[in-house]
Amino acid sequence: MGSTRCSGGARRRLIAALAVIGGFCQSANGADWLRAETDHFVIYSDVGRSATREYLEQLEAFKFLSEMLLGSGEESAARTARFTIYLLEDRDDLRVVRPDFHQYVAGVYLHCIEGAQAYAYQPPTALGEQEAGLRVLLHEYAHHVMYSRLRGFYPAWYVEGFAEYLSTVSLRGNVYSIGASQQERLLWLESASRVWIGWDVMLDPKRFAEAVKAKQVDSLQFYAQAWLLAHYMLSDSDRVKGFNQYFESVGRGEDALPAFEAATGMTAAKLDKALRAHMRRLPGMRVKVPQLPEAAVRIAELPKEQGDYLLSASVNRTCPAQEQGKHILESLRAMKAKHDRETAFRIELSRAELLFGDRESARKELELLVKQEPSNFDVLYLLGRSYYEAAQTSDAQRADLMTKASREFLIAYRLDKLYAPNLYFLAKSLDDYSTPSKAVVNSAMGAAVLAPSVFEYAMHAATISLRAGDREAAVHVLQPFASNPHSPELAGQVAAMIDAIRDGKDLPEVMDTISEKPAE
Repeated sequence: MGSTRCSGGARRRLIAALAVIGGFCQSANGADWLRAETDHFVIYSDVGRSATREYLEQLEAFKFLSEMLLGSGEESAARTARFTIYLLEDRDDLRVVRPDFHQYVAGVYLHCIEGAQAYAYQPPTALGEQEAGLRVLLHEYAHHVMYSRLRGFYPAWYVEGFAEYLSTVSLRGNVYSIGASQQERLLWLESASRVWIGWDVMLDPKRFAEAVKAKQVDSLQFYAQAWLLAHYMLSDSDRVKGFNQYFESVGRGEDALPAFEAATGMTAAKLDKALRAHMRRLPGMRVKVPQLPEAAVRIAELPKEQGDYLLSASVNRTCPAQEQGKHILESLRAMKAKHDRETAFRIELSRAELLFGDRESARKELELLVKQEPSNFDVLYLLGRSYYEAAQTSDAQRADLMTKASREFLIAYRLDKLYAPNLYFLAKSLDDYSTPSKAVVNSAMGAAVLAPSVFEYAMHAATISLRAGDREAAVHVLQPFASNPHSPELAGQVAAMIDAIRDGKDLPEVMDTISEKPAE
């Protein structure tokens, strides 16, 4: 999963890069932007109508395929938030999103307290570059689907292996080819100079976490072996059943290696032999997926003037660093004279002021806008945020401001029940720190379930669930972060937190197990 936090080195590079970001912003200015949507995706695109529709068809088919492989029924997928993507014709536009991105970055999925969305490079030609951008997006979307459907425990190797396995699928007509060979992974595995991570380590989450902490795990070797093991598992339905039994046993706290042998009939040594044989043939599959009806895709051209700010303003939903956020704010302020009659622009300038500038100015503008646009979701949500943020620094008016905030969030909720940030802040604005009400619990859990990659939502929902006496729900929302190989230290802390919850410890003891607290 991606990260939105900047290290010290990244911060210094960002400051330097902001000096030239204005040049990159120009590449998106004046572009002909489209908004395309299905029931599951929203795409903002400057790559043209035909390419945008084709991309949506790929994504809908991929969603069907990934849920099928995870064993999700229609009932579990009925209420899911739409996944938002910005599809970009110019690779330099990705450096509008993060100025310090390497020139070969083809896509990114960003998730934080402000929400979750993806950006992908999709040039009109250069097939290899098109596939690179799509592969990054499919890998990250596979994580999103997995966590959205998570009902138990998955080890780190399956979290990454599943995403790697699915990222190379190809759609021809309405048939997906699955299990294509990943040449770079194969070359890594076949190299005589590479030492494989022992399968007794890969299969045992505790031993794996210890090896990572001791810096004994090469990340590229891990990805290669995770892909191979997932490929082996998913190539046979009986293997899938056995591995799922192993997942369930480890999730219940059983020792990993005995659980694996009991579920599959294989020791780690036998698995190694089987995988090396599997690597020589790598069988694929072909799966027919439903064709997307013409009416299922809705495409609209956006006003041309929105091209001046649409992409840069979208970055404020990804928790950029303060320096970048302030730069975006200044660029929007400079456009105010040109766009001050446009509701969309006034909303984005208000968002930028609220996050990085003059919160009082944002509140006043939003109070004007809500009179003009009483059914505009973004206006209502941001006005609720403005009251909520003001309440954090005003003891005298805190109760009144929180009441105003919750009122706006509730009205916004009636317009869009699946927007995770609104649910998160609704729960916080309604919470009086006594035993949580049903509304607080449902809102907090809703945010965590709809955006399962956002750590702050999960921690908040877990805390609310523990206060409400529901330990199972707390474990459920935390589970994805205990399997995240991108942040092994945090994963270890979350795993300890889950153990403490299962051991019946009270909330303060549970919270003591984790040092990286969610942002307020």
